[in-house]
Amino acid sequence: MTNQNKEETKLDRDGFPENAPTALPTFYRTYSRKQGSHRETGADVRKRGLQGMKDLGNYTPEELDLIETYWEQYKSMPSGRWQWIGGTGFADKPGSNYSAYNCTSVPILPWAEDTWGVFGYNFDTLMQGCGSGATIEKENIEKFPLFIRELKLHQVSFPGAYKIKQEDTYIDAVTSDTVYIAIGDTRLGWVRAYTLLLELASKQSDKLASTLNVYIDLGYIRKDGQPIKGFGGVTNSYAFYPGLEAVKKVISDYQGKPLDVKAVCLLLNIAAKIAVAGNVRRSARIDQAPANDIQFKELKDNLYTQDSEGNWKINLDNEALRFANHTRMFKKKPSLEEVREAVEKQYYSSEGAIMYIPEAIARANSDILDTREKQITFIEAYEESEEKGKDYLENAFLNTYQVQCDLRELDHRIKRYNTNPCGEIIG
Repeated sequence: MTNQNKEETKLDRDGFPENAPTALPTFYRTYSRKQGSHRETGADVRKRGLQGMKDLGNYTPEELDLIETYWEQYKSMPSGRWQWIGGTGFADKPGSNYSAYNCTSVPILPWAEDTWGVFGYNFDTLMQGCGSGATIEKENIEKFPLFIRELKLHQVSFPGAYKIKQEDTYIDAVTSDTVYIAIGDTRLGWVRAYTLLLELASKQSDKLASTLNVYIDLGYIRKDGQPIKGFGGVTNSYAFYPGLEAVKKVISDYQGKPLDVKAVCLLLNIAAKIAVAGNVRRSARIDQAPANDIQFKELKDNLYTQDSEGNWKINLDNEALRFANHTRMFKKKPSLEEVREAVEKQYYSSEGAIMYIPEAIARANSDILDTREKQITFIEAYEESEEKGKDYLENAFLNTYQVQCDLRELDHRIKRYNTNPCGEIIG
């Protein structure tokens, strides 16, 4: 190879290190946006992302220079999602700020203002390219209302049937046994339709029959494969109605019964299956549940089985579960045997992850637990009881900031074990 060719190869790598052979294909697949007839270079993405950060934050010129220098050298970079969305204005829109984050996680429980809103939140963030996590604990999910009504779905029309644009999902023509739902051609329109099924199945009403015919009108949403302006990707309308049918099956299976961890995982991951079909991203999800929840521990066991001729097949009723990794949460330090079992399961199936909650909370509070000694003391207190751990955090906050910790923040801090936060390990 001539020196000129070597130089061209180096330039073609767009500044990525020579020891990162997959950097370029990953970059152009995931972070480079199309601009006219060409795709953005690494320098283009940095320029766009830095401008977005400048517009968003109160940075000094020196701070922006430092960010740019570290980014150019690939020593420190903003989130992958920011490299895709930063500086485009998309994340500035109300409700679209999640598009700037790689990951999010929430406890699954009814919201005061919107009972099933946490499921809609999961769906919404996934469609914004944000990895979604959930902590699923029995005392929380049993607070959801029972499904008291059977739903029978009927598809009225196919995507693209109407030329009229409609953004919002709305209900019309309600009778005692019939509901008509027109699906809006927006992200939130899809979210609303998904949660509407959960609401209709659980709504206490003397005016609605025990069996409800639900007519789903898809005519307002775009056909498959249409570009999604602003965010990127393409529409995946072909996956939407089957997803609603899958939600309806969960409703049927759990009619009159409290939700369990399987039902919750299915509902969360049906949304992931719809989202990933639109090429949003791999639709990364992590579901977490207590270590003593045996149903959760075994939920993805034997998801694939082999017939007598050696052909592999998946259990179609549980197929949506493959869209999330499952992590078991230990409030007390797991034994050597439990760790060995988990590692062995991960080796053979990529499942079986475990986490140690006190350590996760300690790392996520490294601003006030700023020495390893403090972290260990907190862990020991939490092992005795959550309340003792909470008391220790409250005192640590007071000692660090010389003000009393707000009760809402304190409660948030003691629950910072969603998706095992990777805070600083001191010492």
